[in-house]
Amino acid sequence: YYYIGLTVDFAQRISQHLTQLKIRKHSSKKLQSLWDITSPEQWIFEILEHISKTNFKAICGLKGKSLDTSYRKHLLMREKAHMKVHSINYALNADNKNFS
Repeated sequence: YYYIGLTVDFAQRISQHLTQLKIRKHSSKKLQSLWDITSPEQWIFEILEHISKTNFKAICGLKGKSLDTSYRKHLLMREKAHMKVHSINYALNADNKNFS
């Protein structure tokens, strides 16, 4: 099972996921049910790709709102590409994050 999402603070996001899972309040029911039947040692959290906004800006040459819009679209495109590699179906959970 893969859960792929976007964040600017990986450590904080993992902490949020773990807290929600431990108190049985995660917005992804499938992720919660898998957590409930496995041990924490079986889980791996990792960064699949780091995309720096600074580097993106240098490559595309955009500024302001155009940069923000283009950067967000690029991140979503990369997120979907990673999901495709891992054969994840596109669906939304309560916090509008994609999960399989």
